Amino acid sequence: MKQLKSSIEDLREIFEKGIKARHITEPFCSFDDSAIAQDVKIFLDKKDYDIVGVRTNGILNGYAFREDLAEGPLSKYFKEFDPRELLPDTASISEVLKVIIDFKHVFILSFGRVAGIITRGDLQKIPIRMWLFSLISLIEMQMLRIIRERFPKNSWDKLISPGRNKKAKKFFRDNESKNEEIDLADCLQFCDKYTIISKTEDLLEKLQCSKKDFCTLSEDLKWLRDNLAHAQDIISNDWPSIIDLSRTAEEFLKRCETIKLE
Repeated sequence: MKQLKSSIEDLREIFEKGIKARHITEPFCSFDDSAIAQDVKIFLDKKDYDIVGVRTNGILNGYAFREDLAEGPLSKYFKEFDPRELLPDTASISEVLKVIIDFKHVFILSFGRVAGIITRGDLQKIPIRMWLFSLISLIEMQMLRIIRERFPKNSWDKLISPGRNKKAKKFFRDNESKNEEIDLADCLQFCDKYTIISKTEDLLEKLQCSKKDFCTLSEDLKWLRDNLAHAQDIISNDWPSIIDLSRTAEEFLKRCETIKLE
């Protein structure tokens, strides 16, 4: 039996140590609170910025939304920073996602001062896409481990269609001839793995999922993985759902890791 060493802890360690909030942070432009709000709005329109920093006595201690700006000084539209929307530049990608779902932006601190901003548009950047793809890959690895343990000697083969079985065996033969170290289970596709698990009631019970919920999650993860692999836009249409899916996927991965069938 192949040993699976990757876990959600490994994933977090990689990204918490290697990729921080600062790697997807954009500069946060700001104006003195005495600036004319309509002039600031013209500037923001040209830059296509939705939010601007507001300085009081030279200190950046709040912000204003472009859509609110009208007559009068910028101070009229001033909003103080909410501690819940502030993160250090050393924060993890996971922490950033948790804040953005509630506030649609995160203000990033450097040396205790707001120095940058992350908005939902920044969720298209490579570090976020890498994090999501890695999360899905780890789930697929855990699903394969569970299948191997639950169905020794490829006894899962009756749970997938003859056509899917034939494709897996062909892929196995093709790679076996190249002397690659794989077994037949390695040749199962994502859809095969979730089909097998969805038809196995005791596994669904251990995963604390109904068949319907498990299939919905699996289809959502497959869609997200395919879009990530083909560099498609994953945020513009339904970004809150993507962030919510990442949360659900993390919890599901944790449950997968607790299952020991040997």
